[in-house]
Amino acid sequence: MSNNTYIAAATTTLLAFGFACSSGGPTPPKPGSAAFSWQAAKENFEQGDYLRTVEHLDRVLRTDNEFAPKARVWRLVMAAGLADAYRELTEQYEQGGRTNKGNSTPFRRKAVDYRTLAERSAMNLNELYTAFEKAQPDGDVAIPFGYPSRGVLSNPAAITKIAQGQIPGENDILAAQSGMVQKNVLANVCDVMGGYNDSAKTQQLMKEVPSKAPRGAFEMAMAESLYQSSVLFNPQKGSQPVRQRQLLDNASNALAKATGDEKRIKEIKQRIERDRKELAKKS
Repeated sequence: MSNNTYIAAATTTLLAFGFACSSGGPTPPKPGSAAFSWQAAKENFEQGDYLRTVEHLDRVLRTDNEFAPKARVWRLVMAAGLADAYRELTEQYEQGGRTNKGNSTPFRRKAVDYRTLAERSAMNLNELYTAFEKAQPDGDVAIPFGYPSRGVLSNPAAITKIAQGQIPGENDILAAQSGMVQKNVLANVCDVMGGYNDSAKTQQLMKEVPSKAPRGAFEMAMAESLYQSSVLFNPQKGSQPVRQRQLLDNASNALAKATGDEKRIKEIKQRIERDRKELAKKS
């Protein structure tokens, strides 16, 4: 084959390949689009980066688009996990400060930081739950993501050291945060699927995507997370009665639709009623 013939053949092959790529495969989503953010959320979730997952889901929810209904459910479950994680991080750092009385300042500072995040996440959870109930007031819930790729249902070693009063280094701080976020996201996924505190059962329930969360179990998980978030604003903690009342109201609404362990339902109902009475006294 002459050089001219070889070049012509190569050019023809490249042109044909380029045409096939441009016309035969799906067009990748455009950066900045809802489809792009949805795809990015899935990729980050699979990698265990739940904070980035939330960022992309928030971008999806900024507009009315085909992914928004699925993103709303996914974001609500993530919100419950983050609210629980930041609340627990606050409590563990507070415990560390009480244990290390000689040098409690580093613990108090981190506790304040996480309390701010916990309060913000609690109100975000409240808003997302209200929007979800308005959009889908009944029926089982389609879960558009798979079983979490990261996390176990126990505290990471780093947070145990912090609670014991050991001043954490930067690596410990990061490990504690990521471990607690992953733990609480997994715990909430287990709860909404009806696999309370049972990751093996939940994994079986989520073999296919999307999976179906029984509405009663989903509402039970939301009731618990909403109630626990309300505690951040009680007189002993943050003393913000308006926010506490909003969260208690939504916790009560969720509990009215909840099914499952009757003992758990009764305990949460009693706590809600007790806290409402205390609020009424303060008013």
